[in-house]
Amino acid sequence: SVILLTSWRVFYGDPNGVELKSVGDVALQLEPSFGITAKYIFWLGIFAGAISSFMVNALIGGTVMSDSIGKGSKLDDRWPLHFTTLALLVGMSIAIASFASKDSTVNLIILAQALTILGLPALGFALIYLGTRRELTGPRKVPRWILAVAIVGFLVSCGLAVQTVGTVYDKLNPPPKPAAFVDPIQKPFA
Repeated sequence: SVILLTSWRVFYGDPNGVELKSVGDVALQLEPSFGITAKYIFWLGIFAGAISSFMVNALIGGTVMSDSIGKGSKLDDRWPLHFTTLALLVGMSIAIASFASKDSTVNLIILAQALTILGLPALGFALIYLGTRRELTGPRKVPRWILAVAIVGFLVSCGLAVQTVGTVYDKLNPPPKPAAFVDPIQKPFA
């Protein structure tokens, strides 16, 4: 909660607002708590989270992909490792492309975070589909109240996804600044 309070103080306490142009600007939220080492602590946290998520998610994705097409679901099998490698190569390609680009990586981070929200409706739909299959009978049948909660969660996630699309679009495509108006009839002061 201390980090949330300092983030609020740094980002929303400034009457001029804070414009995030680099990842270092995002680390400003930690300066009240950690001083000049804030950028290094932020880097360490992002690095640890990225490596663990990157490896684990690629492994899960590769295994699920292999299992879904009937090529095996054990890490001893060949295909889960091939699909895991493919997922890691795609991630590496995106990272290399972002470094090659002259644009800020902040937009890439915003887009990656938004994609996690956009995936929620698909997961919710999959849960509802799996919970309403006809072969689930007797003790395997999912109670109606759980399905009702799943449907409400699905609708909420759809609303969040729509809201996220609008917010991310606005952040990545800000409106152009109006040009300064110069009256051609009015003579400048001499």
